Amino acid sequence: MCLNIIKVGIYLQNWSHVINYIIKAESTPDYVENPELLTSYSSKLKCMTGLAKLAGRKYKLAAQNFLKTNLDYWDSCDVMTPNDIAIYGGLCALATFNRSELQNNVICNNSFKLFLELEPEVRDAIFKFYESKYEVCLTILNKIKPILLLDMYIGSHINQLYSNIRSKAMIQYFCPYDSADLRKMALCFNTPLPDLENELMQLILDGHIKARIDSIIKSFMLSIQIKE
Repeated sequence: MCLNIIKVGIYLQNWSHVINYIIKAESTPDYVENPELLTSYSSKLKCMTGLAKLAGRKYKLAAQNFLKTNLDYWDSCDVMTPNDIAIYGGLCALATFNRSELQNNVICNNSFKLFLELEPEVRDAIFKFYESKYEVCLTILNKIKPILLLDMYIGSHINQLYSNIRSKAMIQYFCPYDSADLRKMALCFNTPLPDLENELMQLILDGHIKARIDSIIKSFMLSIQIKE
C-alpha cells in the first residue's frame, strides 16, 4: 500500500509526501520482520528516496541512496528504470563525491557497476574523471547533455550538476602542482583562455582555490593552495 502512495506522490511531485511515506514503509512491522520483503522492497525505497533527494537538490544524499540500489533484487518499477538509476546515481556522485568517495562508493561498488554497464557513457565519464582525463570526461558529458535535459526527473538539474562537475575537475587539476600554466590548462579543458580565467577567478572568489595570479606573465601562471 505504501509503495502505491509513494508512486502517486512522485507523479504529483509532492516530495515531502514521498519522504513521509517512505519512512512509514520502512517502519511497518511487515517490512521490518519479513526478510524476503525487506530484500525486494529495499532497492525500490532507496531509489525513491534518491529521487526525492534529487528533487530537493540534495545531490550527495541522492547519490548515496541510488548507490544502495541492488540490481539483483530489482523488479519492475513504474517510476524509473535501471538505466535511470545509473544516470542519476552516477552524475550526482560525480558532482559531489571527493576522489576517495568516488573510488570506494562508485568505482569499487560491484553492485552499482551493474547499473553503470547499462549506461556506458556515464560509466566512461566517471572513470575518465577519476583518471584525471578531464577533457575526455567533459566531452562525453556534453555529448549526452541534450538528451539528459529532456529527462523528467534530472533534466532541470543537469546544468547545476555539470557546473559542479566542471568546477571539481578544475580544482582537482591543480592538486599535484604548486603552480600551473593556464595556457596548458586551457588546452586540457578545450576552453578559450579568457573564459578559463573567468572560471578560475570565480573559484578563487568562492574560496575553493587559494591562488595568486602572476600578472608579470599576463595571468598565465597561478601559485595554488587547494582548500581541503
